[in-house]
Amino acid sequence: MSTGRRTPRPGVDPPATAGAGSRSSLVGVAIVGVPNVGKSTLFNRLIGRRHALVGDRPGLTRDRLEAEAWIGDRRARVIDTGGIIRDHADSMAVLVRQQAETAVAGAAAVLLVVNARAGLLPQDHEIAQWLRRSGRPTLVVANKIDRPEDEGLAAEFHALGLGDPVPVSAEHGLGIGPLVDLLSELLPAAGAADLETPPSDVRRLAFVGRQNVGKSSLVNALAEEERSVVSEIAGTTRDTVDIALTAGGHDYRILDTAGLRRNRRAADRIETLAAGRAMDALRFADVVLLVLDGSVEISMQDQSVAGEAQRSGRPLVLVVNKWDLAARGEAAREAMKRQLAERFRFARYAPIVFVSARTGAGVHRILPEVEAVWRNGSTWVGAGKLNRFLQKLQTLRPGRGSRGEPMRCSYIAQTGIRPPAFTLFSNLHGPADTPYRRFLENRLRSEFGFDRTPVILHWKRK
Repeated sequence: MSTGRRTPRPGVDPPATAGAGSRSSLVGVAIVGVPNVGKSTLFNRLIGRRHALVGDRPGLTRDRLEAEAWIGDRRARVIDTGGIIRDHADSMAVLVRQQAETAVAGAAAVLLVVNARAGLLPQDHEIAQWLRRSGRPTLVVANKIDRPEDEGLAAEFHALGLGDPVPVSAEHGLGIGPLVDLLSELLPAAGAADLETPPSDVRRLAFVGRQNVGKSSLVNALAEEERSVVSEIAGTTRDTVDIALTAGGHDYRILDTAGLRRNRRAADRIETLAAGRAMDALRFADVVLLVLDGSVEISMQDQSVAGEAQRSGRPLVLVVNKWDLAARGEAAREAMKRQLAERFRFARYAPIVFVSARTGAGVHRILPEVEAVWRNGSTWVGAGKLNRFLQKLQTLRPGRGSRGEPMRCSYIAQTGIRPPAFTLFSNLHGPADTPYRRFLENRLRSEFGFDRTPVILHWKRK
C-alpha cells in the first residue's frame, strides 16, 4: 500500500513552523461508524498514542473522546464516537447516537469508518445519508485492509456516494499518511489562533469515584453540554473522557473517569482496563475530585480511592453529590462533615462541596474550590522563613528517627509545589518517626496556611 508524500506523523511530529494549538479554537474531526469497525483504533493512530479503549467487543466507546493531533500543517481536535446502531428501544443506543450527532455538528470534517472485510452494510448507507444531509465534508475510511493486495475491497464503498474510499489498516498503520493528506485538504486553513502556545497553567481535574455516583452528570453540568453519556445503568462510562473547559479566566482539562466497582473480582477485562485508566488519571491530575453519593453511607471503596490520591500526593476535593436526595438542613450537613472527617482522617485538608447534579445546586462552587486548592498548593515559602520556623520547632520538640534515636534537623528547603514538598537535612539516614512527621506536617500547615493541600516531606542526611 502506497504511503504517498511524507506527512508529519499524526499526533507525533509537529510541522517545523508551528507550535502547539489552543484547544478551544481548534477545528474538530469526528470519527463515526457502526460498532466494531476500528474507530477507536484509528483515533489512537491519529493522535499518536493509546487513549481510547480498544477491544473485540462491540460498543466499548460510548462517550465522545477528544484529543489533539497534527493533521497536515495544523492542529485539530480528533473526536472518537460510539458505534451507531438503529435501535430506538435501546436507551443506550439512542444516547450514543446523540453524542455522535453532537460531534458531527461541531466538526469541520468527518471520517466515516467502514469495515472493508465485512463489506457494505445497510447501516453504512443510513449513516452516509445522514452525513450528506449534515453538509459536513466526509471521507469514507475503508478500514481493516491489512495487505496491499486487499485494497480492492474498498471499491464497493463508492456506493455510499461520498467519494473515493480511502483504504487503511488502522491497526498496522497502513494508509494513514494518504488519509491525513486528504483530510488536511478538507480542513479550513490554519489561522493565527491555531499556532498560539497554550497556557502552561491548565488545571487537570480528575473526577473519580464508584459507579453511579453522578460523575458524568457533574461533568456535563460544568461543561454546560451533554459531553458524557448519562444513564442509570451502572458502568455507563467505560473510558476516561477528556474535556477542555475555560471558566473564570482559567483553562481546565476535565477527566471524567469510569466508575470503580466495589467487587473488583467481579469486573471483566474491559472494566479492569477502564479502572486502570481511571487510576492513571487520578495519579497525574492536578486536583482529584472524589464524587460521593450523599444519599448512602460512605464505603470502603470511597476510602480506598481517597487513599490512592493521598499516596500519589494529589490534592483532593470531596464532592458530595445527590444531596437533594439526602436529609436536608444544616444539621444533616454537619453530620455528614463529621462522618467525612472520621472516614477520611488521612485527608482532613480536603475541602467538601455539597452538590446536586440533577438540580444544579452547588455545582457553581466546584471550580472556585478547585482554584482555592490550586492557589494553596502553589504557595512558595522562602528558605529564611522556613529555617527560622525549624529552629523554633527544634526547641519546642526535638525529633526522633524511625528507630527512636534522637534526630537533629539542621536545614529545611521547599523543593516543590502542587503539592508543596519540603526536604529536611538531619543527622540520620531515613525519615523521622510517624508522630514527628505528623507534628511537623501539622505545624507547616498552621504556620504557612497549607490548609487545602497535601504536604510532602523528604529526608536527607547532611
